[in-house]
Amino acid sequence: MTVKISVLETYILVEPSRGVNYWDILEGCIKISNMKEFLDKNDIWIFKEGPLMLTIDDLYKLHNIIVEHYPKVTRERKTAIVVESGYMSGLVDRFLGVSKKLPFTLKVFNDLVSAENWILKEI
Repeated sequence: MTVKISVLETYILVEPSRGVNYWDILEGCIKISNMKEFLDKNDIWIFKEGPLMLTIDDLYKLHNIIVEHYPKVTRERKTAIVVESGYMSGLVDRFLGVSKKLPFTLKVFNDLVSAENWILKEI
């Protein structure tokens, strides 16, 4: 697996390696949604620049799978995505455009500190 998942005190940190693809992201989504900590903690995904093996069609497929299989939770959840500038930022912006029906709040940041501040703020 090329996705590192760390359960921190206040959130779950997901770090796909450089060269991330559709299957890595899907695997990360499945793994964290099956964790017992998932019900109590929000998550932050950090995407670093590097080769990407994702297409626009993959973004739509990810959105549909997340909506269909997302666990039923009893509280509102947040997911922060941290990206460096460049192609990855554009791809994440595109995902936000297709992700209108996600069962959680999703926001993009350029740095981890801003993402942490948002994740820790009450909804």
